[in-house]
This record gives sequence, C-alpha cells and structure tokens, in this order.
Amino acid sequence: MKANLPANEEFRLKELCDFHILDTPPDEDFDNITRLASRLCNAPISAISLIDADRQWFKSKIGIEGTGISRNVSFCAHAINHDEIFVVNDARQDERFFDNPLVLGDLEIRFYAGVPLVTNTGSRLGTLCVIDSIARNITNEEREILAMLGKQVVKLMELHKSDYQLQQISKQEHAHGAQLEEAAKMQQKIISLIAHDVRSPLHNVKSLLQLIPEKQTVPPQIAMYMDMAIDQLNNTTGLLNNLVEWGQLQMHAEENASKNCNLYELVNDVLKDLKVPADLKKIYLKNKIDPKPEILSDDNILKFILRNLITNAIKFTRDGGVTVSATTSSGYVEIKVTDTGIGMSPAILEMLFYGQKKISRKGTHNEAGSGLGLSLVKGFIEKLHGSIEAKSEVGKGTSISFSFPVTVLYNEEKSSQNTIHKSGKNHLKFHHFFR
Repeated sequence: MKANLPANEEFRLKELCDFHILDTPPDEDFDNITRLASRLCNAPISAISLIDADRQWFKSKIGIEGTGISRNVSFCAHAINHDEIFVVNDARQDERFFDNPLVLGDLEIRFYAGVPLVTNTGSRLGTLCVIDSIARNITNEEREILAMLGKQVVKLMELHKSDYQLQQISKQEHAHGAQLEEAAKMQQKIISLIAHDVRSPLHNVKSLLQLIPEKQTVPPQIAMYMDMAIDQLNNTTGLLNNLVEWGQLQMHAEENASKNCNLYELVNDVLKDLKVPADLKKIYLKNKIDPKPEILSDDNILKFILRNLITNAIKFTRDGGVTVSATTSSGYVEIKVTDTGIGMSPAILEMLFYGQKKISRKGTHNEAGSGLGLSLVKGFIEKLHGSIEAKSEVGKGTSISFSFPVTVLYNEEKSSQNTIHKSGKNHLKFHHFFR
C-alpha cells in the first residue's frame, strides 16, 4: 500500500531542500547514531532516511545496501505521517506491507520501528529507523532510545544546515572581496590617470599661456580670453586635486586609522600651505587653538576638511582675515573657521553642502569654484560621526563649524606662547586658545 502524502508536502519538500543534505557524502556523526540505534535496539538494520519527492534516501545506514529506495515501497514514507514512533511488529500480517517487495525480497523485513525527524517548524523530513527480519515487539526502553536519538539526528541536520550557510557566506564574501579588490585596482588606475595624465596637460597649457608676452602687447580681447582661460585652468586643477586627495583617502581608509594628533600643529600646517593666496589678498590667517591638547582622530581627513574650509574662506574674503578656533565639551571637539568676508544669502546657505552647481560663486578676486569641495567635506565629517553647520551674513562674513566625538589628551610640554611667522611686509600670525 502506497503511503499518503503529508498535508504540508509542498512546504516539507522545500524545507528538506533548504537543509542541503540530500546526496551529501557519508558523515561519521550520523553513522555513529545508526550504529548506536542498531546496537541498543538489537536490530541488524538501522538507517537515517530522508523522504524526497519520489525516493527514500539514506543519509546513514547499517546492514542495508544502496543509497535509497522508491518512495512507493517505503516504510518510512508511512512513518512521516505519524507524530510518534511508527511500529510494524510483523509486516506479513499487515495489510499495508504483506505484499511489499521489501517484505517478499532478500531483506525479508518483518519488524520495523521508525521515529519521525521533526524540525522546529513541525515538518517531518524522514526517520531514524531500526529493522529486523524477525517479527517482534518493541520495548518502552527502545521507544525512548529511538526518540532521543531521533532528536539528536535533527540537531545534527540543523548543524549541517548552519555549516552550509556559513560556507556559502564565506564564498560570497570571498567573491565580494575579489570584486572589491578589482574595483580598488580600477579606482587606483583612475586616480593615477587624473593625478598624472590629466593634471600634467593642464599645467602645461597654463605654463604656455603664462609664456605669452606681456598683456600690453596683446589685443585687449585676447588678454581677456587669456585671463579667462587661466582662471578656468586653475579651477579645474583645484577640482582635480580635491578629487585625487579624496580618492586616495577613501582607498587608504584602513591605513588612515585614528591616531594622536596635535590640532594646533595640524592647523598650522594647513595655514602655512595657504599663506601665499592669503598674502596676495593681504588678509591675515589666525590659529586660535590651544597647543597643549592632542586629539585621537584621522589627521589626513582633518587636513582635507580644514584645507577646503579655509581655502573657501580666503576666496570670499576681501578685507580682514580668517580665524580657526576650537572648543571641547562632553567628549566632542568643535572646530570653527570664521572669516570677515562677503558672506552669503540664506538661499545659498541652505544649499551650501550639497554640491549644487547653481550655488558655485566667484571669489573676491574672481576665483572660480565648483561647489564640489564642501559636499566632499560633509561626507568626511559624517565619516567621523560628526556634523557641520554654517552661519553667514551678507557683507559681514561667514562662520563654518564642525564637531565630532573625540578623545582629548593634554601634553603639558607644549608651549603656550603665541607663534608668529613673518614673510616680507605681510605677517601671518598664529594665535591660540580654547574659548
């Protein structure tokens, strides 16, 4: 007699498939359970069977040949329709099995006892069974043994499933890692292309324009076009420099891990790099940061942020100057870049950090801008788990401040005296304090 299909057959088969255990190699852990079941129940045949759509497949077996049998003649196919252990004392006397080829054939099955393998969703995927060629009863102790061992089989299957999933995740991560490595190589090539093959021609063109004789000997319209060309070249070169530095910081993020850095000295370094454009406009640069504290942060990212903010402040300042200050409070440091420049309207202020081309403005000396730098700055500040805000008033200046969580360490050996650097008739002063 062919066994009826379980009520949840479609779901049961899907769950069986999800275990990825069908047709897997022999496993000693499963074999140990079948040996134990055979010995404790005094049965010559024992098997861990899984019921597939049209077959019974043996994950482990003792005293029986082959890898499986047809589901149509399977005793276990009947067993999975029961909640408890399924027992046939004498198959010859059972109307479901008396003419079964497993009873009439070489195996000569008479006694069968199978406990269903029940998952935590209630699906019965197969059985742990013991078989004998002698008709007999099953004892209460044998029932308990099979029930306990059946639960162990299900736990082994769950472990197998978890191991399979971990292997798949590992394979995916390996493949993803290979893709990331390939992408990183491509990114490096692109950055190298920008850094060398794109920047170099721009510098060459600018040099050629600057080699043209004095503008007095050139028609006024041509001189105007030359100024426009040089201005555009400066803007494009600045944009490329920003992109190259941003890309390098992104690629070497792990190398640029947080470390102790002196914020005062870091700002000093940035201001020294920007001294020339400030001197050309005859504006001052002030470093109002206490030289004693050191902070635990990524100094390369901080330099990128400060260089962009201070460059913008210089660009939009005609008179006066630019001041950098800092305060610490409740585990945060706030760095502020303040200028006495031309300021900006509320409409421009609202879109300042979103890289919108429409807000790109000329500086007080017609310095061009792309609007991209501040959007990159915002991204790096968010990477530091910080935030940025700007305040501005037309004609009075702008103050941009950003804050981020940080550990502050004090170094008493640092001098608290002001440091003043002189260059020609223009003075670049660095003052410092936490306000």
